[in-house]
Amino acid sequence: MATTNLIVDFLVIGVTSFVWISPVLLIVQGNKWFSVFTANSIAIGLVLLGFAYILGISISRLADDLLNRWNDKWCDQVFGKNAKPNYHNQLNFIVAKSESATDYLAYRRSIIRITRACSINFLLGTLAWIPVAVIKSVPLPRGSEIAISALSAVIFFLLIRALPVVLKGYFSTIKDIHKYLSNSTGKK
Repeated sequence: MATTNLIVDFLVIGVTSFVWISPVLLIVQGNKWFSVFTANSIAIGLVLLGFAYILGISISRLADDLLNRWNDKWCDQVFGKNAKPNYHNQLNFIVAKSESATDYLAYRRSIIRITRACSINFLLGTLAWIPVAVIKSVPLPRGSEIAISALSAVIFFLLIRALPVVLKGYFSTIKDIHKYLSNSTGKK
């Protein structure tokens, strides 16, 4: 189940990458690259899906590296820097004791992964659509580039504002589940 969730996460992240890949391809290829979507070919769809998956893995890794400080910041705020047991020990305890709690934490981790990576995608999308508006060599409805760039900026802002809340919630959930399981099994 966790593998399936991970595949879906990477596909979602990869598909949202098209918000910044599309303007780059428009600048390089013009409207020609849109013909790929009208080709009605299953093979082309599978190639695009594979490309989205690989891109999703890459963007997820990039986002993890770029925003890891926030992860550490919220982990330290929830657990403390010298907590006994530490975050990893509490997480391992939960994994050993409760499959349903582990599944729930995997779901919460999925939310973090998608929020973090999609925020990077929409930041890149905000920046990538600006040259399309400036060059004006791409036949799109008037002002649509600016509208897409502005919408990408709003989505980026909302996702980046949500990330600390999502991270704090995840770490607090681990702490709470560990406390509950420790008390219910008689071990502290």
